[in-house]
Amino acid sequence: QTLDIIFADFWPKYLLSNILRLREMVELAGTPTDALILQVIAWSNLLSKTVEADINPTDFSSVLDIWERGTIEELYNLSNNIKILNVSGIANQTGLPFETVRRRIRALEKKGIVENNKKFGLLLNQNTQFFKRITHELNPKEKKAVIELAYHFLKSSGEQGD
Repeated sequence: QTLDIIFADFWPKYLLSNILRLREMVELAGTPTDALILQVIAWSNLLSKTVEADINPTDFSSVLDIWERGTIEELYNLSNNIKILNVSGIANQTGLPFETVRRRIRALEKKGIVENNKKFGLLLNQNTQFFKRITHELNPKEKKAVIELAYHFLKSSGEQGD
């Protein structure tokens, strides 16, 4: 209900935040298509390492720490809930054609950014510059953007917040 009331003030800020985040991801990934595919892989890998492995960190630093250091193999031993991401899954989530996703995944594998593990599916290679940049550059910017959005939401709705 609050969003309905403050929609005109808040929504443009939300959309701008998404646009700026996408631009950052495209700069890191090289193309909008690769950015979208890599975002799905990153999201899936992060979920596998936290929620699906029953490891529920609450603060930003803990989440990043688990994402950076924990391997899927280590966490797989803790839980059977880890879902395998494949080309079909990415195509379904993004709306991109299967063949486009397959070709882009193959190119990302050749660059070493993505690994196609038979047991665990598509994974981001944690030893790449891409991974280091999304965890140490993009993620802190995202945190700041979320805080700014929350601040604007609270300010627009008349609520007090830190």
